Amino acid sequence: MKVIKSNRIGSRIHSPFVYRLVANVLFAGYPYYAFQEIEEFTDKKDEVVEYKFIFRLVNYFQPEVIQYIGNEDNRLKRVCSLAKKNIAGYDIQSFDSEEKALQLLGGKNHLVIWNNYCKIKNFRITPGIQGVWIIRNIKGHAIKDFFNKLMKHQDVKITIRLGHLGIVIFNGQFQKQNYVIKY
Repeated sequence: MKVIKSNRIGSRIHSPFVYRLVANVLFAGYPYYAFQEIEEFTDKKDEVVEYKFIFRLVNYFQPEVIQYIGNEDNRLKRVCSLAKKNIAGYDIQSFDSEEKALQLLGGKNHLVIWNNYCKIKNFRITPGIQGVWIIRNIKGHAIKDFFNKLMKHQDVKITIRLGHLGIVIFNGQFQKQNYVIKY
């Protein structure tokens, strides 16, 4: 599995979609209308940076539904609602089985935000799944292992590791690529 290392301006990224996502969305040089409010949520600089990345992703993808997996985070929900008004949000605290969970997570206009690991051991991804997952806190051992398994999975087409944040894109039109962005 080849991992392409890049920076905030998108050097070494040959995919036009990923280049635009990195250079024009994640690291756009202009401030968004909600950034001042996001900065008031917390004094922790790392959290502010992560919330801004999540805001930009929700604003870019404009999902119809967001599923929040794991611990509830009301600030995160507020960030998402700043990016898209009237968004349907669902909380899922735990799963009976991974197969059941991943069937819930499919959908072209779905965005899934994983707040923690939820004790996932084995998993199967529904073939043909589409959507975007944002995985928080990927520096933790268990969720890092989960993210690494996703990177190797045949149905996961694009992964982007961005500090403590992982972005997973399921879309059959892309070739498999894994990126690490330093910022």
